[in-house]
Amino acid sequence: MLPALTPLVGRGLAVRTSFPVTTEEILDGLAAGHHDLAVTTARPRGGLLVSTPLCDEEHVLVAAPLGGPALPEVLLSKGAVVLEQLPVVEVHESLPFVSRYWASVFDTGPAAAATVIAPDLRAVRDSAASGAGLAVLPRYLCEEALEQGRLVALLDPPVPPLRTYFLAVRTGTLALAHLARAHEALLNAAADW
Repeated sequence: MLPALTPLVGRGLAVRTSFPVTTEEILDGLAAGHHDLAVTTARPRGGLLVSTPLCDEEHVLVAAPLGGPALPEVLLSKGAVVLEQLPVVEVHESLPFVSRYWASVFDTGPAAAATVIAPDLRAVRDSAASGAGLAVLPRYLCEEALEQGRLVALLDPPVPPLRTYFLAVRTGTLALAHLARAHEALLNAAADW
């Protein structure tokens, strides 16, 4: 994201980034004027903030290659119940990625708790590839491991689950030239993400 703003920095735009923990903190900071632009996974509500869809992130259900019967075929015939006995690797106990995937693909919530919690998606990917359990990951993050065969996609749903990112600003601030330029640069760069 920051490389998209490099040309503007060269023309005098100052960029300061922060990485609040929750979407609520991001939007509260934006509303309070602590930030001028925010990238968030939630579309802000109300009239104080406005947002533009920035990009979509496809999620993939993955695990290390397994021996024996092909799990994807069993999944297609029996559904999510097949996965209830498998360990789960996630970034948080609330299972944000797995829960979103289950709701989108299986129209239910996951029955299992996480077996391994790794607070970084790269660690989740590496744990899943080492056989610690199944995981749901953004495609861009696991594409190389899938191509190398270190991970396999357990399912290829007709409509893959997506998470949309939004570029949010305070209402009216895009009238400021420097914010409008930064906003436009990020939207243009996101077309290639």
